[in-house]
Amino acid sequence: MRNTVGLATLIAIGLSNVAAAETWKADLVLIPERSLQHCSQGDVSRATWTFKLEGDAFSGVAAAGRNFTTKANPDGSIRVTYPTNAGESLMTGNVKTKQLEIWNGKFSCRYKLVPLP
Repeated sequence: MRNTVGLATLIAIGLSNVAAAETWKADLVLIPERSLQHCSQGDVSRATWTFKLEGDAFSGVAAAGRNFTTKANPDGSIRVTYPTNAGESLMTGNVKTKQLEIWNGKFSCRYKLVPLP
């Protein structure tokens, strides 16, 4: 009996350390006050991202097929660049709070990622 209790305790401790993966989708919304005038919401109106956070591994895949994988900091902050047809883009923010932004330096357009219900 004593061995059974000890084994059950070890299993419970081991399972508590396994990080559950969290997956969510988000749409891009233009931040006009932080973008140049030529930037348009229409350019990305159907650019939905799918994100996954598993432990400290954070990955994203855009509807257009762009993807990345990076390591999130312990506080949830990330900063990752990835190539697009419109030049390199930068995603920053916090994956734990799901407050993320994308900035395209070539066109100076900034978008926030709004989680879908």
